Amino acid sequence: VDMRMVMKGSMKVCRINRFLIRKSFLSSSADFKHHVVIIGGGTAGVGSSIQLLQNGIKLITVIEPSPVHYYQPLWTLAGAGLQDINGSVRPMGSVLPNKAKWVQDSVVSINPDKNQIALSKGDIVNYDYLVIACGLQLRWDKIPGLEKALEKGDSGVCSIYTYNYCNKTRQVLSEFNGGKAIFTMPVTPIKCAGAAQKIMWLFEEQTRERGIRSKSDISYWASGASMFGVKKYSDMLEEERVNRNIPAHFGYNLIQVDSENKKAVFQNSKDGSTVEESYDLLHVTPPMSPPAFLSTSGVSTSS
Repeated sequence: VDMRMVMKGSMKVCRINRFLIRKSFLSSSADFKHHVVIIGGGTAGVGSSIQLLQNGIKLITVIEPSPVHYYQPLWTLAGAGLQDINGSVRPMGSVLPNKAKWVQDSVVSINPDKNQIALSKGDIVNYDYLVIACGLQLRWDKIPGLEKALEKGDSGVCSIYTYNYCNKTRQVLSEFNGGKAIFTMPVTPIKCAGAAQKIMWLFEEQTRERGIRSKSDISYWASGASMFGVKKYSDMLEEERVNRNIPAHFGYNLIQVDSENKKAVFQNSKDGSTVEESYDLLHVTPPMSPPAFLSTSGVSTSS
């Protein structure tokens, strides 16, 4: 897990990698008296609050509007039918440490010059240190026809990237009896880049177990140029893809879904040309973007 911590005064940025608290952050006993605010009550936010408390930080506030915590890594297994989706949900108060203060509200803006956070209900929260762990927002709206397709029961379109559609994904995958199955990867950065493929690998294995692999045309459509951003793992995944006979179409981004006719439209990233593909099953990893307040708060770059 990578998060950015905006430091008081100089705006120096450091990272927390796998929740290891760097010595540069806990450099003096004075730091233990400072107020740390964490934006986000997901796995990163909750994990950060626990680790900071264990390292002696006493004043911690977590800002999270949701009344429940979702353990999102479970959704891949739930969508594949290997776990119950309800196991991914807990009351937010039950996962946050008792010594951390929970503010159930949404962030409107951050003022790094004044070390202040404005909330939707009008409150202002001051901080000495700020951990931004709000995750990404899912942009289903960026692909015309996608939201309609996901809501349509017999569309064959599914996604593990939200609690609401995991059960549908489970149903779509289990009812597939052969045909064309397409798995996509968007042009934007996403959370858990491996999950877009993990559901595909699980599905492919299940078609073998069910004896329908020979009549299942499974393909991977990705906007990138390879299977993964890290060459070591990309090479391994590429070898696995070839061995499992899964065609890959790199440099193609899903831009439209026609659920009535079960057609998916992809755009070539090099020349802008489009290609229309029919499908029986379409698993979509949606485009994602940071919450709006980050782009307007002066704590992020234009990229």
